[in-house]
Amino acid sequence: MFCLCFSDYYNSKDLHIGVTNSHGCVVEFSEQGIRGVDPTTGKWSTCDTTAIWDQCLLLEQFDELWNEIWDSVLLKVGLSPLWEAGRYNEERHNCFTFVLAFLRALDCGELSEKAQDPKLFCKQYVVPRTSAAGKYISLYRQLKRQNYFIQNQ
Repeated sequence: MFCLCFSDYYNSKDLHIGVTNSHGCVVEFSEQGIRGVDPTTGKWSTCDTTAIWDQCLLLEQFDELWNEIWDSVLLKVGLSPLWEAGRYNEERHNCFTFVLAFLRALDCGELSEKAQDPKLFCKQYVVPRTSAAGKYISLYRQLKRQNYFIQNQ
């Protein structure tokens, strides 16, 4: 599964994207470098469940039969020196670049093919889901402005 962080989202803000392993722990790339894998041990790092991912949007979920392959490829890609903090560039080498690199390495058919072209991937996977989510966020904000009680579950 890979997901977009949606906490406090506005159209003018960039989204953050990451990939979860089969245990639900997010692997992500940012200015701090790769998180979720430990380059010194070559294993998963401690799962951070308190991070910004409590409000995220699922873009795609795979059958559990993929778990072993998914985890193996994610660990291999995440351990690459390409994802060291010093290589981060907000415009050209970022969290989206990491997710696309993982999906290409996964070699899983249409999803991996679409990951070859960032614009096509966005059109096919990101825009439809963020547009739908944006409508719900807008409705939520309108209800809140009109003093309706919103109960979190």
